[in-house]
Amino acid sequence: MSNLTLTEQEQRLIPQFQRVMNGDESRATSFVAQMLLSLKRLPDVQQKIYTDEDEKASYMSQMIMVATAGLSPDNTQNQTATALIKGKVSVIIMYQGYILIARQNGIGVNAQIVYENDKFSHDVANGVISHEICLTGDRGKIVCYYAVAKDLKTGRILRIRLMTQNEGLAYREKWDKSKSDYSAWKTNFKEMCLKTVVRNACTQSGLCFNKAVTELESIGSTLQSEEIPVLQPENEPLPEPLPTKVEVIEAPAPAPVAKAKAPVPEPTPEPAKQPSQPAPAPAEEDFL
Repeated sequence: MSNLTLTEQEQRLIPQFQRVMNGDESRATSFVAQMLLSLKRLPDVQQKIYTDEDEKASYMSQMIMVATAGLSPDNTQNQTATALIKGKVSVIIMYQGYILIARQNGIGVNAQIVYENDKFSHDVANGVISHEICLTGDRGKIVCYYAVAKDLKTGRILRIRLMTQNEGLAYREKWDKSKSDYSAWKTNFKEMCLKTVVRNACTQSGLCFNKAVTELESIGSTLQSEEIPVLQPENEPLPEPLPTKVEVIEAPAPAPVAKAKAPVPEPTPEPAKQPSQPAPAPAEEDFL
């Protein structure tokens, strides 16, 4: 593979990605070009792929999943990142990747970094957050990271996740099992913190990721022994989603239909006896 020119690489690789991109050759060509360019920025990963056939096959399989999920292999877009973890090539979904997938499923996610000179307030339990970015002078040090997930149809806030800078540093110590200088936690610390809050906001909003994403996460989890933790700081209650109130109104039971009574036949009057004397005058009829 290392002896091939870029054109020859594209000619061999494009059909593999074209099959999972609905036969779109232009998209497949662009994907391959971005993938090969990204590899050049990762010398340790590139060397591993060029010298280990099993790792090359694993990397290509993961890239097929990335293409199936509709994500970009370009590590500068923060949709995916590639790293060596325990000597294995692993493709990790980054925060912009989760945001894109969420949008495809009707959930809009806004993720931001809060600096000490920004104006920031929040009431996570009630789904309220206010953030004014400092536009004059230095914004200062990083204070925290947050993600807000909303229903794109109704605008209803589904989940707010927040993580402080110190919590992010603690997570890096706990979850970064890679010894490589190219580890995403070392080279893209802020983006990894954003990824953590975004993914938590997505999953806790009820988003079910597709098969390709689940398989990518499974590979990364196996190599890193990582399960993205649920963020729940001690002094911050875990907020419940704020659903639209739905009242279930039971229809009243229909009134029972009264059975019609059978008409009671009037008794047949007996024939009047002929009196021996003239009959009295009949009473007036009652019209009431």
